[in-house]
Amino acid sequence: MLARRCHDADSLRTYDRLLVAALTRDEIAHRDAMQIAFNSAVRTGRRRVWTLVRRSAAEGFWRLCPSCNKMIDSVDVGTDQRVMELCADLACALLVQDILDPDTVASLTAPLHTLVPLQERYDSNRHRQAPGT
Repeated sequence: MLARRCHDADSLRTYDRLLVAALTRDEIAHRDAMQIAFNSAVRTGRRRVWTLVRRSAAEGFWRLCPSCNKMIDSVDVGTDQRVMELCADLACALLVQDILDPDTVASLTAPLHTLVPLQERYDSNRHRQAPGT
């Protein structure tokens, strides 16, 4: 979804909202919450899955644009890295949400609402029936 932001205004808006979330979060609180989440993954035998989730997030984020088959030309690679890290952190938090306290889950997954509405819209368009059927 974010790979097409060079051609899709909705994807670009989603990217921008995720970037704002990454730039405005409390870095120390986020780092501490991620450490708790990682320790929970290790304690419950999910460390390898954690690593696979982070790798999959990176592969998905850095995917070529499906429309032009090129990488996004970013002015600041650091901003792309921050958004990718935010997405990977979200996915990892969801991996261990069942064993984290609700406040930690809420702090780590707060930017998730930025992704869900867009995903629902794409899913509903994909499954929409043709008129008259």
